[in-house]
Amino acid sequence: PYLDKQLDIINPKLIVTLGRHSMDVLLPGLTISQVHGQPKKYKNRVFLPLFHPAAALYNGGLRQTLIDDFAKIPLILEKI
Repeated sequence: PYLDKQLDIINPKLIVTLGRHSMDVLLPGLTISQVHGQPKKYKNRVFLPLFHPAAALYNGGLRQTLIDDFAKIPLILEKI
């Protein structure tokens, strides 16, 4: 509940979740590998789930995916 209250106060345009744990708290029931890099609306907020950057350390193939997903942030902010 404290996180919802903080988000109400700050009222960000976009919330970027890094990794499946933070995504699961704010966007329950989704799978990070299926929704990463895709903006999602939930509870009147816009979220962008991304892999956690540390994932690229364990799986080098995710490096470019992370770079591409992070590059979407300015474009999504323009559309909101």
